[in-house]
Amino acid sequence: MIKIVLFLATAAGLIHAQTVLYQCSIWGDPQLVQFPTNNLQSAQHSFCSFDGHAMLYQSKYVLVSVRSARQGDLVLDFNIVFFNNASVPICTVNVLDFITGERICDTEIVIKKTGSTDINVQYKQAQFSVWIQRRPGNHYKITLFTAPAHINDGLTSGMCVQGCRSRSIQSLAMERTANMTDTQIVTSALATKVCDLFISQSVNNFLRTTRSSPGFVEAVRQGCISDVTLTGDSRLAGEGIENIFADAIIQQGTVSIENISQLTTNISSVATQVVQQAEVETEKLVTSATWPCQPDVPVCIMPSLIRRRLISVFG
Repeated sequence: MIKIVLFLATAAGLIHAQTVLYQCSIWGDPQLVQFPTNNLQSAQHSFCSFDGHAMLYQSKYVLVSVRSARQGDLVLDFNIVFFNNASVPICTVNVLDFITGERICDTEIVIKKTGSTDINVQYKQAQFSVWIQRRPGNHYKITLFTAPAHINDGLTSGMCVQGCRSRSIQSLAMERTANMTDTQIVTSALATKVCDLFISQSVNNFLRTTRSSPGFVEAVRQGCISDVTLTGDSRLAGEGIENIFADAIIQQGTVSIENISQLTTNISSVATQVVQQAEVETEKLVTSATWPCQPDVPVCIMPSLIRRRLISVFG
């Protein structure tokens, strides 16, 4: 699969010698994978907890803030301010840009709508790009790209650099509601298997021809397990697939900031195919593990029994 992505990148004229770029991404409930500080540092994953507004990233040229509705919830809003060399604000990007068309607010800053639910902003002077994806229900996944010099210049801060206040992954449990379906209950119980299925669809083939950053795939995997365990929603298992593709390409030092927009468009197209294949296999897995189970399955779950126990505990 990575061969397809590399072909798309080459065909678009994206492959040429450049500075290595790093990425930071926040998605889901929310899961954060930080910027590394060098190419040997293992990727850091956090299951974040923050109230209201939080600073995702701040450098000399960029300030990115996000907002959740309550402690440890989906990212429901964002605001990005760009500054010039004199620290004067020159451009702002927010949710309204999903309504307006493409625009240039400075000769160095280009805002592109790469789809009905995708925005990419490139700031050449800052060696910075942000990819914003709007999800059903109007929550957001935000991925930042920048060069290590900007991450390590001593002026940079925010969750993408310093991490966030984390909730314990070991204490994960599905959010119990009266509306839980059998599929959600079984999917939550099989979260690790579901996530491994999605990850394997992404990496088993293409990582034979290239490599990812240290620990990056495992960081995405941990984020996946957290989200799917909490929600029982297998769709969230696909959230980090695009980042795995992006990581495998940008860490080679072959893509420039100006071309991130085209690259993310290509990655999204390929990732959609991977996720669709994984969803088919996930449906088979969940069906086979739901009572009455198919013969010889390693796991068999009776959702009605789990639901009765929850009712007896929580009333």
